[in-house]
Amino acid sequence: MIKSGMMEKQKSAIHIADLDLPVLKTLINFMYTGVFDQDFDDVCSLYYAARQYQVSSLEKTCRQHLLSNMAISNACQLLMLADRHSDQDFKSSVINFIKFHYDKFKISVVQEDLEKITKLIPGLGDMLIRD
Repeated sequence: MIKSGMMEKQKSAIHIADLDLPVLKTLINFMYTGVFDQDFDDVCSLYYAARQYQVSSLEKTCRQHLLSNMAISNACQLLMLADRHSDQDFKSSVINFIKFHYDKFKISVVQEDLEKITKLIPGLGDMLIRD
């Protein structure tokens, strides 16, 4: 972009509209240091950025962080995130977690979240009760 005759070269700037500044700063910092320190929601945004900009080491690190911090309270959010990004390994891990904790999950999950993930992922109910 900067080397071609595109607008970015003329302005000496690249506009990145799909990331918030803190996420972009963390993405760049990770590319230089290999380290990030973020809370759960920030890591979800960072996972998106890593997928979007093909930073596979950050994507893997974020996925591992999210899976190691998975709980019944955030399993729906993680399942929707994995599905949105077509990350089948991530999605399978979350579904397995939900299956393993299904008795607690069905009691504590918000009905609205359950409806969202059921619409997003056809056959989810069958996957959860299948052994």
